[in-house]
Amino acid sequence: MKKNLFFTLLYSLLLISLPAQAETIENDTPVIEQQSSTKSKLYPNPARDYIQIKNSSSLPIKNISILSMVGSSMLNKDLGNQLEEQPINVSRLPSGRYFVKISYHNGSQEILNLIKI
Repeated sequence: MKKNLFFTLLYSLLLISLPAQAETIENDTPVIEQQSSTKSKLYPNPARDYIQIKNSSSLPIKNISILSMVGSSMLNKDLGNQLEEQPINVSRLPSGRYFVKISYHNGSQEILNLIKI
């Protein structure tokens, strides 16, 4: 019970401290948008086992990389040129903060924050 309260408080503090907006989508899963100009959304965030990347643009995603806070590659997933959502297994990552680098087919990139619990 105390552990759930801790994560609820941590999540609340995260929403207050980040320059981000929280919104909900179809199944009431929280989504944290890091910038208003993002092309993709990452949810759930914080995550335990899986994350989803919702691509809001017409650009296909070529690759998704999860990087540690010091820039080490923790996970790399080549998607080819997919537009639809892809579940990504993050259950083997240690708890902590990560960067999710999304590379699009046209060469543009986007970096989102991920909290793994």
